[in-house]
Amino acid sequence: MKKKQLVTMIVLTVIAALLIAAFFYVANMYNQKGLALIEQWDKAYEYNGKLLLSEDRSEALRVWAMGQTSFDPVPLTQVDLTEFGFEGKKFSYYRVEVPQENGTKKIFLYTPEPELEGFWPVLKPERLIYTDEKGARYCIHPSEKLCYPMFSDSIKEVDPYGKDVLAFSENGSYAIGMTGDRVTVYHTDPTDDSLRVVDVKTVSFKKYKSVSFGAFVSDTMAYFKTAQGYVALDCTNGKLADSKLDKKGEYSQPICRLYAQRLDVKEEDKNRAVWSHLLLGTERKTPVLTDYSSFEIRAVSPGGKYIAMLAEGKTKEIMVSTEKRAFSLNSVLEKGMKVQRVDFVYENLIYVTLTDSAGKTLSRCYKVCF
Repeated sequence: MKKKQLVTMIVLTVIAALLIAAFFYVANMYNQKGLALIEQWDKAYEYNGKLLLSEDRSEALRVWAMGQTSFDPVPLTQVDLTEFGFEGKKFSYYRVEVPQENGTKKIFLYTPEPELEGFWPVLKPERLIYTDEKGARYCIHPSEKLCYPMFSDSIKEVDPYGKDVLAFSENGSYAIGMTGDRVTVYHTDPTDDSLRVVDVKTVSFKKYKSVSFGAFVSDTMAYFKTAQGYVALDCTNGKLADSKLDKKGEYSQPICRLYAQRLDVKEEDKNRAVWSHLLLGTERKTPVLTDYSSFEIRAVSPGGKYIAMLAEGKTKEIMVSTEKRAFSLNSVLEKGMKVQRVDFVYENLIYVTLTDSAGKTLSRCYKVCF
């Protein structure tokens, strides 16, 4: 019996040792594997929040991350507007088709000009929105050869040319217009996809100072930046609500539209980067990084889970982090490479513009593996 017990004990000890070795092997592999290279280009693109644009804007790349990640080229389409009364003018856009569950495709148009971003929700191949040199906006139907004021057939108090409009909501249900400290909320006809305005609300921002439009964050909610902080506007009822950010806190400028870095961190967070949602005020923190004393957040993923930051201490490097783990981007780069810019093109995909040791520009996309 003693001999059998001894053999059993030896076997169990060996098994335990193997399991411990396997655990440390997996843990070591996990720690070493933080970013996986997905794609590389010998030039740089510019990310506009939806697409990666080539330097000359002749084409764009759409990131498709459903299943296997791919980067599909999207050519630039140009429509000559001369026949619509705008001599020598052209309207340019990238057309993106997204398959739907029912087998159909939803089409999105994105313009290369960033100042037209607010009109992306209401652009479609059969209806373009053009702004002339005087600020008047027109709906143009290329196939039907039609051109008319953007808010035609709206209720009488609405300027048919929509000169004050800054942006439309996610599904085009609302538009925001602004004159001084007065904001106008236009509600478009919910029974069709026209831009005919059926209701108007005027909201006063007089009690705030230095008011500027921020962005729509859904089909009904928008936010504004004021001297007193950020303010949310509910377009359905015209009500305002102050951001829940700590009013005594110090924050960076907006990062990726909806987030900001907290600058006045508490003593126990001096070795962490802290980022907050502009409206909800919710805070997230990186793990304690004792080798670094200062952090500058460069990008935040759309869902807020990941950040890319410049961390400085004895060394200086770009790190990708969640609340639980941080990984050095520089650790997967070849010697002499420098990071010029980093953007999240999907929740767990980062696009990086680089220069190599010879000063040549290139770019890469990495998948975050944690």
